[in-house]
Amino acid sequence: MKTRYKKAKRILTFYYNHIGLKPPYVVLVCGTFCKQALTDKINIAEQLPKYLSGEIQLYTTKCAIKECELGGSLLYGPYKVLSQYDIIDCPHSWFKGSTKCLQKIVLKEKGKIILATQDEELASSVREHSVPLLHISHNSINLEPPSNTTKDHAMDKTSQKLTLSKKQEVTIAKMKQEMGLPDNVEKKKKRKKKGVNPLSCKKKKNKDASVLNGVANGGIAKVSKKSRKKKKKVKVPLHVKEALLKS
Repeated sequence: MKTRYKKAKRILTFYYNHIGLKPPYVVLVCGTFCKQALTDKINIAEQLPKYLSGEIQLYTTKCAIKECELGGSLLYGPYKVLSQYDIIDCPHSWFKGSTKCLQKIVLKEKGKIILATQDEELASSVREHSVPLLHISHNSINLEPPSNTTKDHAMDKTSQKLTLSKKQEVTIAKMKQEMGLPDNVEKKKKRKKKGVNPLSCKKKKNKDASVLNGVANGGIAKVSKKSRKKKKKVKVPLHVKEALLKS
């Protein structure tokens, strides 16, 4: 899998976890996006499903088509492409220009629509509102990473989910009473690690300290002599003594 596909998958996973964006992906296409796609010879209907790794539904608005139509021959290509897509009803009854029209629709259906545009003014107006953005650069379609504001908003939502509300705490307390469980379960205290026994750190007395001291002072060390074994006296019989004396 290409690196850009892996990057797109990570971004889509983020939007799925925090705003619930999931396939089939609804992509709202701007005339500027179509114009760039034609310049770079990109088939939007073929390449988008591969890039997003999911089914897509391409939409536009009457205002976007009308704007391309008013552009004459310069925007005839985008006009023909947009005319093939399904139309989302505009929130107004008269022509206001594609920028304001697409902006209102995207912010109203936040979390359900991916906006495909090359208009930086339109992109910057919805970027901080957790709206996924598609743009074309380096002859390929790219999904823009979420802004820092979007990431911070997602982190705040996650922390709010982790903290229990007062109603949830009351409900949990009632359930514990019905089940006969104590409200507060005391946690077992962890045993502190015992230090080294001070008695085991005492220096052992050197039996030969006196010998070492004697050598250090230039004296001759006294070495204990082994006790000699006493020879047993053998008793000589009287008749043997008398025989020895006569001889």
